Amino acid sequence: MKLKHNPLLLVALALLLIGFTGCVDVPSTGPTPPNMQADFRFVNAQADLGAVSIEIDDQLIGTIDFGENISHRTFDAGSRAMVLSNGDSRAVAMPSERRGTYVLLALDSGVRDMVRLDERQRFNPVAVGEIEKTMHIPGDENTAAFDSTVSVGGGHFRIANFMSGADIDIVINGVAPIVAGIADTLAVPGLAYKGVSGYRELATGSYNLSFLLAGTDSVLATSAIEVNSMRQSTLVLQQADGSALIVNLKDN
Repeated sequence: MKLKHNPLLLVALALLLIGFTGCVDVPSTGPTPPNMQADFRFVNAQADLGAVSIEIDDQLIGTIDFGENISHRTFDAGSRAMVLSNGDSRAVAMPSERRGTYVLLALDSGVRDMVRLDERQRFNPVAVGEIEKTMHIPGDENTAAFDSTVSVGGGHFRIANFMSGADIDIVINGVAPIVAGIADTLAVPGLAYKGVSGYRELATGSYNLSFLLAGTDSVLATSAIEVNSMRQSTLVLQQADGSALIVNLKDN
């Protein structure tokens, strides 16, 4: 016997099935984005500012005197509100997933001037590199000349000039030669106020730095640095009497 399909019965069964299975809950919003962050530290590079406390988004992060720094702290990325204990305030940009340093300088049209020194991405630590040094070894009448390439452990450093109104020359002299027969002196010429040399690469070891008034033999200051696997920044600050203060920071 052939069965006949009743449309009303089919509709009733469909409604009954929906009632048992319920409805699918569809969220009204998309997925929650990750909380992007940034790591920054602060350096007091203005002698007449004195010791000041720093608040970021109403949270006290520390107090620093001239030449001192507050170590890297983690903040939510974006535009943050900075307030100093002397009443200065301004917005501070903290790029997503970046690590760096903010240097506090003089007032500029009533606003505290600052320079940002970027270091690296937060999730990409810097490891020691290898520098290849090629030395030309002359031959004699019986031996042909040849080039010898030697790999040595390398480190990175940079110089930033915060001597207002003064361009400086920087000479870096190694305590001992990197490789015998190869010059171990390099210069950063004419670094202007708020200028940054960019990271330079040297073999690991101890070096003496001489800071001269650009184009002269007048030495403003000297300092020693230890180049190793950790990147570092050397800041040249101007003291109240106009002399230079050298601050060496590890960019860990």
